[in-house]
Amino acid sequence: MKNSKVLVSINCITYNHEQYIAEAIESFLMQETNFKYEILIHDDASTDKTTEIIKEYEKKYPHIIKPIYQSENQYSKGKKATYLNLKRDTGKYIAMCEGDDYWTDTHKLQKQVDILESNSNLVATFHRVEEVTPSKERKNTYVEVQYEKINNIYDIEDIIRFDGKRIHVSSLMFRSKYFDVNNLPLFFHTAVVGDLPMMLILASKGDFYYFDKAMSSTRRGVVNGASERLFNDKKKRISTNNKIIETYAEFNEYTDYKYDIQVNEVINLRRFLINKLEGNFDKIKKTDYFKNSRMSKKAELILYCYFPELCHGIVLLRNNLMKVKTQRRGSSK
Repeated sequence: MKNSKVLVSINCITYNHEQYIAEAIESFLMQETNFKYEILIHDDASTDKTTEIIKEYEKKYPHIIKPIYQSENQYSKGKKATYLNLKRDTGKYIAMCEGDDYWTDTHKLQKQVDILESNSNLVATFHRVEEVTPSKERKNTYVEVQYEKINNIYDIEDIIRFDGKRIHVSSLMFRSKYFDVNNLPLFFHTAVVGDLPMMLILASKGDFYYFDKAMSSTRRGVVNGASERLFNDKKKRISTNNKIIETYAEFNEYTDYKYDIQVNEVINLRRFLINKLEGNFDKIKKTDYFKNSRMSKKAELILYCYFPELCHGIVLLRNNLMKVKTQRRGSSK
């Protein structure tokens, strides 16, 4: 190992991930690098066996794995685990991955470090992420960019338009100096979604490089997962969208309105989603999104507005059928 100092700090946030945390940690430990890295794990007072599992790994790798075991849940107090964890990083670069996701490429860290080391103008790198079921059945879907650039470099206007949907946190590596935890804008601390303000702050400092290769996997449909809870609670989805709009408005001010056009594009789309959730067709039909949609999409929106419970039931039925199909595949192996 060429460098005796820690070059990369891995930031892992976990809570009640007893079924998944070992795989996440193993995917960190399998990394083949020519540099030293540390694994910073923040256990937010898990009530299952997550803490015990982490402690076993800590005993085996005390110089690599450096956990924090909270006695009280910090999320319920309005504190961001990422902020608490990154206050102790020592690396030049930060790599992110939550406790229910995992990396799949043994050279992921090396590839990302190499591109950052060779291009000082880059602030961060990310890559395609494969979506899998909780039992690791492949869904053949990915978190990826919706348009490719010849040089694979995405600027702040691209990142804003991604609206937090095209960069999965398990793919992100960035320069720690551009995310000073002691000098973060207020909207990071007040934002309802932690990843979005982080990416916006980083994008305001420079460009992102994209690897068109899946090097990690994220589980969809995890029991008690944040995205699952959010999807099944319409009022919370409306509230979340309103708070995300507030985050964008504060980011707009933070950047002196340099990206006002892009920010307002995203805000208008979020308002459209709120109108859709509220079933407010009078407002929806006045939007450019509706006017420019195909007839099939317009019909879908009309159906959703007037028969929301039916549409929600159809989505739940489809998801349940997919789960049954996955279980049958697993039992037949």
